[in-house]
Order: sequence, then C-alpha cells, then structure tokens
Amino acid sequence: PQNAPKPTLAVPRQMPASSPIALRETVETCPRRDPSVRLIRAPRRASPPSPQRTPETSQKSAPNHLKSFLEETLPAHEASASSPPSAPAACTGLRLLWRLYRPRTTASRQISPDSSWMNSKAENRPSANSLDRATLVRHLTRLGVPRGGLLMVHSSLRSLGHVAGGAVTVLDALLETLGPHGTLVLPTFTYPIARDPGFVFDPLHTPSLMGAISDAGRRHPRARRSLHLQHSIAVIGPLAETIVTSGGESSWDTDSPMRQIRDRNGQYLLLGVPYQNLTAVHVCEIELQVPYRKPVRVEGTMRRPDGSTAPFASIGCPPQPGHPGSDFNRLGQRMEDAGLVRLTQVGNAVARLLGGHDLARMARKLYSEDANGFLRQDGLVTPLAHGHTLETDRGEHCVVDPSRMYGVEQ
Repeated sequence: PQNAPKPTLAVPRQMPASSPIALRETVETCPRRDPSVRLIRAPRRASPPSPQRTPETSQKSAPNHLKSFLEETLPAHEASASSPPSAPAACTGLRLLWRLYRPRTTASRQISPDSSWMNSKAENRPSANSLDRATLVRHLTRLGVPRGGLLMVHSSLRSLGHVAGGAVTVLDALLETLGPHGTLVLPTFTYPIARDPGFVFDPLHTPSLMGAISDAGRRHPRARRSLHLQHSIAVIGPLAETIVTSGGESSWDTDSPMRQIRDRNGQYLLLGVPYQNLTAVHVCEIELQVPYRKPVRVEGTMRRPDGSTAPFASIGCPPQPGHPGSDFNRLGQRMEDAGLVRLTQVGNAVARLLGGHDLARMARKLYSEDANGFLRQDGLVTPLAHGHTLETDRGEHCVVDPSRMYGVEQ
C-alpha cells in the first residue's frame, strides 16, 4: 500500500560494523511475512509507447539469446516466414519459439558466428540510474569477489536495474573483478527444452536458458562449455579446460564439473536471485545420498563441431514422485545467520557471496539434524531476511527496491 511505512535500514546484527565482512552499504530488510502469504509478484511497469514501425522492422521483440537461437537455427531447417519448421526437422520447443518470434518479412537478418558476440549487446538506453562497468566492478569488489579466484554466478539481469550495455557489461565487470588469473563459471542449463524428443544439444549454438548474463558468457570468445544434455556450464579462465572435461555423464557426482567447483572451495555469487537458484545444493544432496533423488540416464543427440550428429547420453538426478519441492532458502538463511555469507547491494540487486566448503559443511549439518532439511514444509519456502524476494514470469528475484526492477524486455 502507498501509505505503508518504509522498511527500516539496518545492518544485519550478526555482521557487526567492525567485522571485515560487514556490509559497507545497508540493504533494505523486510519483516518475515506470514507463512500463509505466498511470494508477491513484481509490479508491472507501464511500457512507453512503441515507435511507428516500418515493414522492414516489424516483428515481435525476442530476448537476445532466443533471437540469436532462431537466427542460427531456422536457416538450418530452411524455414520460411510463411510456414513453421516441419515436425521432422525441428523440436516442439523450436516450433513454439518460431510462432512467438517469427519474422514479419520474407527475409530474416543473418548474424555470422564471428559477429554474434558483439550483436548480443543490449541497446544503450539513457537512464539516470544506469549502471556502467566501472560501477559494477566497484560493487563486486566491495562484496569480496576474490581476484584470481574461482567464482560461479547465478544471476538476474532485471534485478540489477538498468545496465548500460546489458548482459555483456555485467559479464565484462565480473571478468575484470576476477582478473586474468580468475575463473568464471556460469550455468548454461537447457533442461526446459532438453525433454523434447527432437532436442539436439549443440554446445556451440544451443542457448542457455538461465538468463541473459549466462548466455552472454556462453557466447564469450574464451568460453568453454561442458557436455551435458540438461546441465551444462560455461567456464572462462585458466581452469576452464580442467573443469569442463572432468567427470563423465553425470552433472552432480564426485567427478562432475559441479563437484569440482565446490571441492575447490569455489565461491558462489547469487546476484539478484535467492538460494533456490543455488544448484550446488544438488551436489550436496547426491553426496549425502538423499532418498528422493536417484540417478537417471537420459539418451539424446549432440551436434558435433562439423555439423554432424551423434547419440549422446547424460545422467541426471531428477526428484522422485511425491517430491514436495526444494527449499534451499532454509540452508542459505542458516548460513547468513552464522555469518558465512557476505551481503551487499549491487545496483538494485541483493548480492550474496558464499564459499563451497562452508556450503558443504552446513549442508551436512542441516541434513544430520533433519532429513527433510532441503525440502519445502507445507509447500512453503523459507523467507529471506534481507531484501525483497519477488516472483515474476521470469522466476524469482532478490532486490532492494521493487520499483526499480527493470522492464520485462530484459
């Protein structure tokens, strides 16, 4: 409500100002909400009037990663502007994307592989509160992102507010903060479309479905991508080759890339997203042999660099029937209460930084106390003490000011 009092600004009491990990800037906190109340939805902003379009430019606006995916994939299937790809030529997910973002003219603009990285940049729209690369580097350094370290990032571009240059600017800021000896890891998961029987995993061209920042990382010239039908990752830096080639068919077991990051005490950055996005907890679940996740081998198809295809198998650990849903916020809030998480504000996003060894230790402790410690209780997710957790059609976001959430086009 407009007349409701604003939440007070306070430094978390478990992180005194004298502590080296204390917040340099306070983060708005919200009182723990009534358990019967679900996550609130982000308010929708009124969109500015669209400029008059000409026939040459009239088409639905697709997110950058989907636009590139269609531009790279549709020509391969010889799709025209008047008919969707045929069933034998493309998967159901591709046909749905075609219907949403099909060109309105008879010829679509082509992007060469060499220029696609630069073309993924968002337009520079002027804004009084726009973030640039230098500001992001300053905020990330203040948070404690380790120079020369190993960092895995789960992110929401919208949570940050307006960023001049879009996802590429955020990616460049992360790489600059880590320095030339640091290694950046981004999730490039494809499980939402990998279930389609016609899905073909192309490590070079299949987009990440984990947000614009992760897909910008996939496109980076120095990025290496691990091979997995559903849970691949993109890695940039000195450890890229070691991490992406480790393990076998599983994405979560002892030798997997995900386990490599945690066991090397890699840092995890939640940039504007809750602990629900922290997939490293799955590594802990498999290590602890929880009864509700069992390995399942999935047969599929992968496209080779020369364009040919070959059978390809991956092992996942989907939840068993009756799974009530995950509550990784419970583990994360415990870590915050124990002072094991650094928090600050990056743009409009609440940023959280934690270490892999601390995560493994606290996960084992929680599971020893409660075998259902990673699961929802009565269908609810543990509310977080800092910032506002909002649910939109793009997932959950953790922000300082809900009114500064950037527009739906991001």
